[in-house]
Order: sequence, then structure tokens, then C-alpha cells
Amino acid sequence: MTPSSAAPTTTPETRPALAEVTSPIKPSEAIRLGCLTTVQTFGYYRDDGATCAIGAMAVGFGGNMGKAWAFEDLTEDFDCPVAGCDNDDCDSVIPHLNDSHRWSRERIADWLESLGL
Repeated sequence: MTPSSAAPTTTPETRPALAEVTSPIKPSEAIRLGCLTTVQTFGYYRDDGATCAIGAMAVGFGGNMGKAWAFEDLTEDFDCPVAGCDNDDCDSVIPHLNDSHRWSRERIADWLESLGL
């Protein structure tokens, strides 16, 4: 075999970098991620290291509060899953479940997951 037909050798310096593959995570998964590093609060998105369900979602989305608020806006028309609850006056069911019914953020994530979210 001649030097020109030899297989090229690569070193870490000359090897092409692998492309990072990411996949979007669901809001329920983002809440669960946020729960790993924060404790729950009520009435505030974030309060001295604690977060509500939307705040935990933002943490799970890499600190992207805008992405969490955008999802919150999409859930404005969702009905409260608590039997007998009339939540016509709430802006979004996720803060409603967190603040009014005191659901844990994990329970809210479970509910969202049951909806495929």
C-alpha cells in the first residue's frame, strides 16, 4: 500500500465535531426538571429560589420564562380538572391548580402528561 492510498488518520484536533442532537421537551417534563432544583411556592412565579409550576417549567426550559408564559397562554381555555370547580375567573389552569388547589408541581406535571403535554 502506498502512502497516498492509506486511510487518512484523524486526531481529536482534526476530527469533525459531532452535531449535538436535541429534542424539545414537553411542558410536563420541563416542570419535573424544575422540581429537581427548586421548592414549591404559591402566588409567585419565583420567590427566593422557590417556584410555582410555571416557574418550575421555565427552569426546566433552561430559564426561558417566555416559553413557559407562552404555554401558560395556551392553557387559558382548559377546564380545571378538579370536580365541581368553576374556574371561569382564572387566567390559566396551571397557576390555578398550583395556587388555589395547592396541587404539587409533580401532580400538575402528571395531569399535563395525561393530556399528552
